[in-house]
Amino acid sequence: AEFDATMRARFGGAVLKVLHEDEPRFARWLEDLKASRLRKLSGDFRRDQEGGRGKRVGVATDGVLRTLPHTQLEEVRIGYGTVSADHAAILEEVVASGQLRTLDLARSEVPDVVGQALGRALKDPRCRLEQLNLTGNKVGEAGGRALAEGLAVNKTLTMLNISSNPAARGEVAEELKKYGDRVSFS
Repeated sequence: AEFDATMRARFGGAVLKVLHEDEPRFARWLEDLKASRLRKLSGDFRRDQEGGRGKRVGVATDGVLRTLPHTQLEEVRIGYGTVSADHAAILEEVVASGQLRTLDLARSEVPDVVGQALGRALKDPRCRLEQLNLTGNKVGEAGGRALAEGLAVNKTLTMLNISSNPAARGEVAEELKKYGDRVSFS
């Protein structure tokens, strides 16, 4: 597979098309991303031939998320990535700081601990996040409760999609339903 990062300065965005096996080139791209004025980064990571994510998707997701605090990005959409507990502090930092307005991590294996971190970030008065898409992940009861607690304080988040997560069922779902149209379960 090949990683091709297409910078679209004219539109203020970057699109991740496919994964590249040239790690030095990817590292240079991350450095360019830090130096750029890009506001948007979007793209879905492709699955490998067996239908899985593979090691390269993990490397790419990790690189993008670790670079995020050093960019001017306000909108990040990276579906089908590989988000781990190691990314919780980074995501909490960038959301709490007010840097991001949109964060889409759909189907990216987001664990419960990241849901908890995002819930804490929503409570920060600097947070400007408007949209958070966590569709199809592993956010459980603790993460769902933290997100509900964050929603109780946060007034900027207008859309949280928590569908196809353990938190979208049971007691936690009832708690999240209190926030009406701000929370989507489908």
